[in-house]
Amino acid sequence: MTKQDMSVFGLDEDGCGTEFGDFTEALSTLIALGGGRSVREIGELFNVTDDVVRKAVDSDHWLYVLGPDDDPTKQMIEADGE
Repeated sequence: MTKQDMSVFGLDEDGCGTEFGDFTEALSTLIALGGGRSVREIGELFNVTDDVVRKAVDSDHWLYVLGPDDDPTKQMIEADGE
């Protein structure tokens, strides 16, 4: 299955679809509840590219990535805050 890029987000003419902010909120909730997931794991879970996951993390105030820049399987997504 081909992973989705940023073009998958947005609403169609009928107002149906998924906004990028909705994806970011889902990611933030998942990390808050479970934590310790890699960029690659999240990409596989939501069927999106590693870049989409990183953009979502970058756009969220509380999320950040730890690990080497060149290996998404070792880039762990963490949440700052309570």
